[in-house]
Amino acid sequence: PTPCREKPWRGDQAAQAVRMTGLVALATNAVATEHDLPFGGYGLVGVCNDSTAIVEYAMESSTNVYPLTSSGSFAMMLLRRMLRLRCALVTHNNKNRNNQNNALE
Repeated sequence: PTPCREKPWRGDQAAQAVRMTGLVALATNAVATEHDLPFGGYGLVGVCNDSTAIVEYAMESSTNVYPLTSSGSFAMMLLRRMLRLRCALVTHNNKNRNNQNNALE
């Protein structure tokens, strides 16, 4: 594997990566705030490399990012936060879809 992507993401794929990056940032900031982590959790949550690896893995099902620096407990906190965020987004989207269907009837 190469350390850098050979082809950049474009179009829909690039838009999806930007949305994923926003979700990772939201989850990271929430964990850092909840636990009053110094420097926004930069080293503990793995803001730099780890967040990049999360986005790359979500997009490609693999990552070449190294080293990953997050400690296990903070990595799990981040994962749990992202799962809760996903659940909230799915619920919100389903409600919007139901409201749109009801308006059409």
